[in-house]
Amino acid sequence: MAKFVKIKRYNYDRRRQRNARIFRNVVIIAIVLVFGAVGWFAFDPINQLVSDFQLPNWGQSQGEASSEATSPSSASSASSASSAPVVPDSGEHTGLPERTAYLPTQTLFNPTALSSALDSLKAQGVEGVAFELKDSTGVVLYDSQLEIVANNLALSTVPYSLETVTASILEHDMTPVGILYTFKDHVSTASMYDAAVKYMDSQINWIDNAQSAGGVPWLNPNHPMARDYLVQLVDEASRRGVEYIMLDGLQFPEGYSLELATYGNTGPLDKSAVLADFVAEAEAAAAGNGGEVWPVINLTSLSGLSTIRCGEQPELILQAAGRAMVDVRPEQFGAGITTEELTLSEPLLDPAGTITAVLAICQDTLEAASSEEGTPVQLAAMVQAYTSTAVTGAGNRTYTAADVVSQEEAAAEYGMEQFYRYSPSGIYPQQ
Repeated sequence: MAKFVKIKRYNYDRRRQRNARIFRNVVIIAIVLVFGAVGWFAFDPINQLVSDFQLPNWGQSQGEASSEATSPSSASSASSASSAPVVPDSGEHTGLPERTAYLPTQTLFNPTALSSALDSLKAQGVEGVAFELKDSTGVVLYDSQLEIVANNLALSTVPYSLETVTASILEHDMTPVGILYTFKDHVSTASMYDAAVKYMDSQINWIDNAQSAGGVPWLNPNHPMARDYLVQLVDEASRRGVEYIMLDGLQFPEGYSLELATYGNTGPLDKSAVLADFVAEAEAAAAGNGGEVWPVINLTSLSGLSTIRCGEQPELILQAAGRAMVDVRPEQFGAGITTEELTLSEPLLDPAGTITAVLAICQDTLEAASSEEGTPVQLAAMVQAYTSTAVTGAGNRTYTAADVVSQEEAAAEYGMEQFYRYSPSGIYPQQ
């Protein structure tokens, strides 16, 4: 830095002072021009160096995510780097991996922990990694840039970076698979009040239990505002590198006082058709970005043992996407069930036998889901890779790696070729 020197004033004549000022200004202009030329020619390599260097942004806040600067080259094609499509533009799929496993959200924030978890899963023969985009309460867990998410106050206070997570999964030669809970959502209903299930056609939100018992409202599957919100999330996630998206919580409400819940329809309500229409909208949004959706449906709904969640024609939901993730976990049958079609005694003790028995009564539904050309829908199975805590006593036992494999083998007998191993802790039994 130049040293400032106090200039003594002498009685120079005005002309000499003027000439000195002119000379000084000329020198300054020349220096500026020289450094400007150097900066111009050095800009490209410096810019490339800066562009190639990226800081990790694990757990960045919403404000930090929205304030990231974009480079001039990307400004014309997207508003930010996070919105740029990552999936192939061709729309060609390598296919849902043969085996996918769930990782809990807390694993996604720490690069070291995430890398270690991915290494562990890969060593177990897992090729796909499933993680939550929006959880069963309605919280959006990734750094969504959607205005509607902000308006709904649905964004997590500490969202994870979607690009960073997908990049890490891809670097391990694995496939990112997003999980998006749909209508099971009591967060966004506070802002999208009209889009909630109502109490007896009133303006009051219906809740699935007494308020004192923790009852919560649900998004209305029959309301266009609710469906549009979810489709926007599918579109954003698929644009940002999540090629496969599981639509979980895809159902009408369950709980107490269901006879008092209303959905804005003036005539009979076809639950299956309503859900199928939504799946078709979500599939179109994902397909536009080279992705695809996998509606999740459990065995109680697929088999017709219960019509509360998905209505009387669940095959319509499968047809809408041409595929489905079937939740075959024995835990969903609790300590056992007895119906006209089926009796399950202690279903957790014989996981493979339970799955086989229930899938046997699903055959008519699966055949009805085939296309007009007779092409069957593509099916994957969500298997139980953890020990249930829902049932205690002699009707339950510790699940092993052999139990996980036996469930996959039972599902494979009914045409399921991909398997999603689910453990809420992200820890899986090993051989």
